[in-house]
Amino acid sequence: MSANNSTANEASKRTRLRWHRFRWLLLLLFVVGYISTFSRFESCAVEYLGLTLLSVLACCLLLSVLNRPIRFTLAVWLILFVFAVAYYFKFYLIVCNPEIVESLWFPHLYFVAESPGILLRAYAITTCTFSIFCFTAWLFLVLTRRMQKSISEIELNHRFILSILVWLIPVLMVLTGCGMYITGIARMGVPGTYLPLRLAGWMFYTRFVLIPALLLLLVWCGDRAGLRKYSNAGIALLLLHGVSELLLRSSRGALLGLFMLLVLLFVCTGRMTKYRLILFIAVIIFTVLVFPVISDYRYIRAADEDISITKALEDSIAQQRGTSLAGTLSKTGWKIVFRITGIDSLLAIQAIDFKPLGLSKLFDSSTERFYTNSVLRYPISAEHSSAPSLPGWFYLVNGAYFAVIGVSCFIILTLIFWYMLIRVRLLCQPVAQAMFLYYFVFRVMSEGNLGLLRLDVYVLIGSIAACEFVVRQGVRYRWLNNYSEASTRRIVQKNNCQS
Repeated sequence: MSANNSTANEASKRTRLRWHRFRWLLLLLFVVGYISTFSRFESCAVEYLGLTLLSVLACCLLLSVLNRPIRFTLAVWLILFVFAVAYYFKFYLIVCNPEIVESLWFPHLYFVAESPGILLRAYAITTCTFSIFCFTAWLFLVLTRRMQKSISEIELNHRFILSILVWLIPVLMVLTGCGMYITGIARMGVPGTYLPLRLAGWMFYTRFVLIPALLLLLVWCGDRAGLRKYSNAGIALLLLHGVSELLLRSSRGALLGLFMLLVLLFVCTGRMTKYRLILFIAVIIFTVLVFPVISDYRYIRAADEDISITKALEDSIAQQRGTSLAGTLSKTGWKIVFRITGIDSLLAIQAIDFKPLGLSKLFDSSTERFYTNSVLRYPISAEHSSAPSLPGWFYLVNGAYFAVIGVSCFIILTLIFWYMLIRVRLLCQPVAQAMFLYYFVFRVMSEGNLGLLRLDVYVLIGSIAACEFVVRQGVRYRWLNNYSEASTRRIVQKNNCQS
């Protein structure tokens, strides 16, 4: 047996090393990006070249230690993904194609794409922050090189846990879904609905955080117990929950966000298969196709709050009948890329002359309102809020240096929390890791809405605690496993005697 395990481990290691070689292709982003854009920075060519070289060297330093199993390095990979897509890729795209800003901002900001000075300042902030991230992550991975999963396999009564989840999740989905449909809570584009006893907040966060956490727990327990019907039921309920969020809240990215959570779970547990990857790609394609439909659907429901969901959906589909499939894919694809907030927000902030808001506004929601109304110039009466990105938020509070310091501190805290999650003895550890990566790392790193960070952290901790409580019931009643096995043996023996 040990020989077979050793052979399997060696094969797994060889496969991992083979795939990890492709990580060096990430350097092509900086090389191709620089070659495509250096002609736009002739007046500051030396500075632009120096910043690019610094980015390349920092990335090389980080990539040199990213050959460990991904379940240990996933937080680092996720932050690296946000930097690569939301900051560097979008920067090169805006510089190469300045007309793209017409779909991002109001006309008063169009000049930004033609201003090398503003572009270079945003690139400098991004490069400094990225370099500090690479060094910090490199040091973290070097110091934790011998880190292993501390939690051992504990016998659980998976069937008992699953029996709780298969009735609890649908009940929560139906109750909160009906409540949101009746009251209009969290519907995008319309004024917020307030209910007594903070019921609106309880209902929203139950659907936004708690239900996805329980769904991940259902999928994970089904996978761990080898009960495929339960894990498939969890994925189906996740799909249903995402579609209901599209219709109830008019949220264009709800389904994609939920399946990103699922992918993070599969990566944490090492259960990502090609079929599950194909499913995630299908969800991405579906999101691209329905993006314009849900956009029109949101505007229709915002204009007429009393219109039914069915009628609004029919009208939005009717408005898209003349659009070709190729046109939809090309137009919507870029919009989804720019949905990951990044350097575009930082560029918009630097384009205006303003006085820093001060440290007292660090965790104040008025910072987001200032960005929406004073930077982007949305009307105050508009029911809209835009995310300033994490460096943009710190920049609004106290300038460029504070943006670099603030993002660096956030990255250090993220790596510390990630280390704690790996070492802590949580029975629902993979679920907790996936929730942390999406709701804390990805959302805060890209959007930077620190005004709600405290509440979001409380809800995240509460949802993980709820999952842990459910799993520990499986430890409490694990004696039922032996009872079930003994009953099965008695039935088999009885059948054998009768035969």
